[in-house]
Amino acid sequence: MKKTIFLPAVLAMLAGCAKDECGLPENGQCPVTFDTIEARTAAPASSSKTTLVGLEMLWSEGDAINVAADPAFSGKPYSISLHEFTISSGAGEKSAVFTSDTPLTGTVMYAAYPASSYTKEGEKYIYFDYPSVQNYVPDGIEDGIIPMYAHAFTDPSDVKFMYGSGILRINLYSEKNVAIEKIIVTTDEPASGVFVVDPALERMPRVKNGTNTQTRITYNVGGVTLGNDPSTPTQFNICLANTVSNGAKVTESGTYAEMRIDIYATDGSMFTKIVKDQVIEGGVIYSKSPLAYDGKLSYKIGDYYPNPEVDTDDPESVAAVEGIVFEVDETGEHGKIFSLDEGAYLKWSLTGTVNNTDDKDNGQANSDIISGLENADPSSIQYPAFDWAASLGEGWYIPAVNELVAIHTLRGDLSTEKNALNNKLLDVSGTPFSEYFYYSSTEYDIPDGEGGSQRNRVYAVNFKRASSAADLLTGALKNSSDSNGCVYRAVKKF
Repeated sequence: MKKTIFLPAVLAMLAGCAKDECGLPENGQCPVTFDTIEARTAAPASSSKTTLVGLEMLWSEGDAINVAADPAFSGKPYSISLHEFTISSGAGEKSAVFTSDTPLTGTVMYAAYPASSYTKEGEKYIYFDYPSVQNYVPDGIEDGIIPMYAHAFTDPSDVKFMYGSGILRINLYSEKNVAIEKIIVTTDEPASGVFVVDPALERMPRVKNGTNTQTRITYNVGGVTLGNDPSTPTQFNICLANTVSNGAKVTESGTYAEMRIDIYATDGSMFTKIVKDQVIEGGVIYSKSPLAYDGKLSYKIGDYYPNPEVDTDDPESVAAVEGIVFEVDETGEHGKIFSLDEGAYLKWSLTGTVNNTDDKDNGQANSDIISGLENADPSSIQYPAFDWAASLGEGWYIPAVNELVAIHTLRGDLSTEKNALNNKLLDVSGTPFSEYFYYSSTEYDIPDGEGGSQRNRVYAVNFKRASSAADLLTGALKNSSDSNGCVYRAVKKF
C-alpha cells in the first residue's frame, strides 16, 4: 500500500448465486465460488479531529491479502486454510481487484491484510504480526504496518475490514536545531508482537498469550530535523495495537494505563513524556498537543562523553571526546567518566607518609586532601600522580578504590570485552588499558594486629586478574615507581 495512512476498506465478491439455486443453509446464504475480490475504500466513520480525515488507503502494486472460506471449527484438527489473493488492477487507486489461482467456495469469508498473516496447523486462529520496530515515513506510515481483518457472509455489503492498530501521533518542534534519531514507546499492555483472531468467536485481534508479544515499540527516525513553529510541528505516526474495538475492550482495562514515550536526538539528548489512560482504537489517530523538545543529554555506561554520538572518522568529533562513562544516575544525566589516557610510572607520594585519604567511594574527597597539602607548599611537588590528574583540567582526580573497581567491571573479564573497550579507546585516539595494577586514591586499611607502617600503602586494582572485587585488591606502596605498576586513570564527575 502507498505510504499513507489507511481509511476503512470494503471487499466485494465478484461472484454470486440466487438463493433459489440452493437449499436454505443455516445462515440463509448460498455457497459462492469466487476467485476475484474487489477491495475499495469506504467513507470515514467520523469527521472528528482524531479520525483520518483526508487520508485514504491507496492500493499498491504487489499488494496481497489472505482469504479463507468456511473454516471447520467443530473438532480437531481445525482447518483454516488461507489463500493468497494478489492485486491485478487498481494499483494507486482507492478501489482495486485481487485475484487467486485457487477459487474458494463457501458461505462465510474471512480476509486478512497483509498477506503475511498466517495460520498454524491444527489451530483455529489467524495470526497477525504487529511490528515492534517501525520506521518514520513523512506524513504517513509504512506499507502494511496496520493489520486488518474482515469477516462476513459472501455479500458485498457485509464485508468490511477492521483495524487492529490505531495511531499515536507525536507532534514535536524545537527552537534549537534538533534532529530526532528514534522514539521508543513503552506500554503496560502488549502493543506489538503476535495477536490472533478466532473467526468462530470474535472479530477483533487479541492477545492469545503473552509469550510472543511486546510492550515496547522502537520507531526509527534516522535524523529528521524538527521544525521550530508549534503551529506546524513535525509529526511522527506510531502504530499501536488496539485497546478497544467497536466499543469492546481488547486490553483488560480498555486503555494503556501508562505509556512512556522516550524521544532520542542524534546529539545524544533525550526527552520523556508520560501518557496516562490512553485509548487506542483501530483506524483512529490520537494526536498529542505539540511538544517543545527541550531534551537533555542522557548517558549510559560505556558512552563517550560529552557527546555519545561520535563520528570516529571526523577529527573534530574525536577531539571533543573527554572520556568514557562508567557510572550514571537514574536520570542518565549525571555520572562519572574515566580519562582516555593514563599516567604511568608516577609515584603516588614522594614521602609515603599517612594522609588519611580514607574515602572508598569518592576520589574527589581524597584528592581534595592532597590538593590542600600541595597548595600549602607549591614549591615542593610531593604527589606526582595527583598533579598529573589535575593537569588534565578542572574536575579530574585520582579515583577512589570503588570507582576503580567500577571501571574494571566495565572493562570486563573476557578477552572480547577487554578488546571492545580498548578498541573504543583507540577509536578516539585514547590509550588502551594495561594489564597492570591501577592505583586508587584510597589509603590501604591497616589489617588487625599490624602497625601503622601499613599506612604507606594504597589500594590498587589488578586489571590483569579476573576475579571478585576483594581478590582484585592489594596494598601497593605509595612511593613505588617500578615498571610493573604505578598506572593511573583519572576520573571526573559530570
